[in-house]
Amino acid sequence: MSKKMAKKGSIKIPNIFPLSKNSLKGAFCVDDPKFKHLINFYITAAWNSQQEKKSKIYIVVDKDRVLAYMSVSVGLFEEIQGEKNTTSHEIQALLIGKLYVLPEYRGRGIGTDLLRFATDMTCRLDEMTGCSGLIVDSNSDADTLKFYSRFGFKEIDQIENEKKERTITMFFKLPV
Repeated sequence: MSKKMAKKGSIKIPNIFPLSKNSLKGAFCVDDPKFKHLINFYITAAWNSQQEKKSKIYIVVDKDRVLAYMSVSVGLFEEIQGEKNTTSHEIQALLIGKLYVLPEYRGRGIGTDLLRFATDMTCRLDEMTGCSGLIVDSNSDADTLKFYSRFGFKEIDQIENEKKERTITMFFKLPV
């Protein structure tokens, strides 16, 4: 992943921390209808998902305010479009299930830093157990798809739910 410079007006990116129970208080009390499902996940299910070891949630905090979050988990996939699998083993990849940045902090490098963090995690996972890359389940918002594409993610699948909302699955292959 190429290093990108933060845009003008960027803030110093604070540390990325694992979610704690205290992080849930008052977070994401914003009106962002296009990404309401991401806000709802954080408020209602993130802690349980982490406690049940289904995913790990990482947050970006500045002055006691949660600015962004990302959920990650490890997935095993029978096949990934374009990936060669010559064994009976499934392909392992790190999955970004959700990534959300508050609207007023978008375009300041926070999403990029979370993506770099996930890529570093994927590289460590590859060194320890083997991992072919990073998968993200993205909404079909054009800006979101462009964001992931900028970093080398390629579309590998699309799913449409009963509400006609599309989820685009994208894959970033680690260099061999």
